[in-house]
Amino acid sequence: MRAALVLAFVLASRAFAGPSGADDPHAASPTGFPGAYLGSIQLALNDEARYGSRLLDALETHLQALCVMTSQREVAGYLEQSAGSDGVASLRHVLGREALDPTKAAALLLAEALSRPEQFREVIEGLESAQPGVGKHAAKMLEAAKGTGAKKLLAALRDAPKRHRRGQEEEPYYSGGRIAELFDADSADGPDGLVLAEPQAAAPALGARPHSRVLDARPERP
Repeated sequence: MRAALVLAFVLASRAFAGPSGADDPHAASPTGFPGAYLGSIQLALNDEARYGSRLLDALETHLQALCVMTSQREVAGYLEQSAGSDGVASLRHVLGREALDPTKAAALLLAEALSRPEQFREVIEGLESAQPGVGKHAAKMLEAAKGTGAKKLLAALRDAPKRHRRGQEEEPYYSGGRIAELFDADSADGPDGLVLAEPQAAAPALGARPHSRVLDARPERP
């Protein structure tokens, strides 16, 4: 409710300021996950004017839950369950094609902030363009994160909106878990929705030899 009131004030104060994002009319449209995610957000805003407020309320609820967690496993499990309890395949099909439930949308936003901070900034800017006030307020909510949770987690939340702006390459808080492949999608134009990136083959360990029938048949020396 508090987030909704703040958003209403922001929207009223900017009613005559023109659309956000107009500063750079030549900016390229987001692709991959950011493009698909923002496409679903836009569909939701087209259907419901208050969607931005509901998204911020859900973000606030998730932040309150996260800020008392003490392990990466706990954070990953919570975000994956909140964002995609139906599985990656379902999210892959929905993103960019259908409106996202605000609870799932907010969980995806936080998972991206903690696992892909450089990409998260692009999504925040897209949210601000879609509905002025939403992206900026979401960023401020993360920057104000506090609680009894792990210090590294709280620092990652507070720092996520700033990392890309500073141009710093820093290690993310966690990998993204089961929904990481959504964040690494190549595009949103596939027949099944997001086109997931091809997994890279793991490099052989140093000193590893290729398989050979002759060598493999020899017993190991003691």
